[in-house]
Amino acid sequence: MRVFDIILILDDQYTLLDIQWYHPDMEKNYGPTWHQYIGQPLGDVFDIKLKKEFGELEWKDEKYSYIKLKTKYNRIYFFLKGENYREYLYEKAMDYIPYPLSIYDKSAFLIYMNEAARKLWEIPDYSKIDGRHLLDIFDVDKDFSTVLTTLRTGAPVINRIDDYNAKNGVNMLTINTGYPICRGSQVMGATVLEQSLQSASAQNKNLKELQKSLEKRAETWKPAKSSGYTFDSIIGHGAKLSSAVSLAKKVAAQNCNILLVGETGTGKEIIAQSIHKASLRKEKNFVAVNCAAFPDALIESLLFGTQKGSFTGSTDNPGLFEEANGGTLFLDELNSMSLNMQSKILRVLQEGVFRRVGSQKERRTDVRIIASCNADPFHLIAENLLRKDLFYRISVVMIELPPLREHIEDMEELVFSYVEKESKHFAKQIDAFSPEVLALFRHYHWPGNVRELYHVLDYALNVVEGRNIELAHLPAYLQKQKEPAAPSGQPVLGEDIFHSNLQQIMDQYEEQVLRQVLEHHGFNISRAAEALGIRRQSLQYRIKKLGIII
Repeated sequence: MRVFDIILILDDQYTLLDIQWYHPDMEKNYGPTWHQYIGQPLGDVFDIKLKKEFGELEWKDEKYSYIKLKTKYNRIYFFLKGENYREYLYEKAMDYIPYPLSIYDKSAFLIYMNEAARKLWEIPDYSKIDGRHLLDIFDVDKDFSTVLTTLRTGAPVINRIDDYNAKNGVNMLTINTGYPICRGSQVMGATVLEQSLQSASAQNKNLKELQKSLEKRAETWKPAKSSGYTFDSIIGHGAKLSSAVSLAKKVAAQNCNILLVGETGTGKEIIAQSIHKASLRKEKNFVAVNCAAFPDALIESLLFGTQKGSFTGSTDNPGLFEEANGGTLFLDELNSMSLNMQSKILRVLQEGVFRRVGSQKERRTDVRIIASCNADPFHLIAENLLRKDLFYRISVVMIELPPLREHIEDMEELVFSYVEKESKHFAKQIDAFSPEVLALFRHYHWPGNVRELYHVLDYALNVVEGRNIELAHLPAYLQKQKEPAAPSGQPVLGEDIFHSNLQQIMDQYEEQVLRQVLEHHGFNISRAAEALGIRRQSLQYRIKKLGIII
């Protein structure tokens, strides 16, 4: 169940500091509008101050409920869009149902007809038929109509053969099933499912193929007994990768802290989990936190926990240091923490004690720290993004994970092992990749590393219909990589510039510029935004809008 859609973070003066989106459709629809309010008083967004701890409000004729959390430095609002948004979700969900389905109210007025039903009766999407009576849409016998019979009797009508016309002249022989929709003993409406001979034959063929796939999968299927990664999960035998894995295996049984260094998407959490599973702490918890995903006001309470009464709405909650006690705590992208938070982590490592937010009581903890940086730590220290004393405390052993472009010899093994594993989740058999696809994979720079490769393969598995994956089954941005790189490192627009409108050209150019800047700065969003002279939130919005994987 969704708890919230948007988080707004404000300072003591109710100035909007940050917007965090947790629903992609809402970000797409409202992101450009809401983004302009960052740095402005909340009153510029809403007509009221929202000083209550919880409540409801309206914005542009849409309802929201909210809860306010007050910390020492910030006011944080959690927003959930109102019930009217659920109707849109229900309608979109029903459009994906392959069976023609319609819903009528108790008076036989049409409430909704999904895409499959519109296609069956050749009713175009732009034709507004919602709200029309059944008899205004179809020429049907009142006494024999499946919908009217269901509404009249309050009982289902199962697999009735009907032969009737739509008002647009389409004649159809169908098998109809109607179900009453009741609230208690009161009939509120009816829903009807229809099948023509053609649609039934197509679905029967599809079901037979699905049955074969399930039977084949059942031959080798076993219930999952464990979760998480081990060293056996690591794919690839290239020299650089093998060296990193070998070192990780050597120190896994030790109790030392470890620093993993590698670009985004190189598999740092896989290595961290593998180390934990091979350590003496393997029976205790492995707890991971992405330090880049939370502002300081949240990550402090997340790591150390909270004491009841420390701020409005606070309760006695243990933090991740307590949850990981006796086990391993993985601090992913440690360099994304502020220096102030880094100093608090250093104290825990030095003293082995911490305090919950709002508490004076010191608590002891016994955790092994595995941390990661997505850029050269010595460069981060020079840029004042990583404390030198924390670095030396946490990097008893430093393991450098190579980017995919530096062990490209593992490419095909990664591709085929992933597809073999993931294709089991689809009712389809993948036999091969075209030579053009594999050649493109070998020559592409992979700025998002193995994670990007897996995203690309997921995309292909979702869209491919046959047994072979071709160039056409890859994301559009990757297909463009067939174009040669520009000499001097400048973005290449390609010949399609003469067949695109200005906005498409600008988007393509912006995408290539952002990719180059992000790669240059090790995919550190804060540093890339600073270099581009834009806000971090603005860069994040553009990354999502353009579909850039990092």
